[in-house]
Amino acid sequence: MKHMLLDMGCHSLEVEVADDVDLDERFRAKDLHTGETILVNGWLIDNAEEI
Repeated sequence: MKHMLLDMGCHSLEVEVADDVDLDERFRAKDLHTGETILVNGWLIDNAEEI
C-alpha cells in the first residue's frame, strides 16, 4: 500500500491505495482522514504525488 496526495481542482485527498493502482482508471482508496473506503475517478486527478 502507498499513501498518495491527490489534487482534483479545489479538492485534495490524502489516501492509501494499492501498490499497483492505475491512476487513470476508477479505483478504490482509503481516505486517511475519515478511514472510509472511497471510489476515485482517476481521470479527474490534476496532480498526484506519493507521500
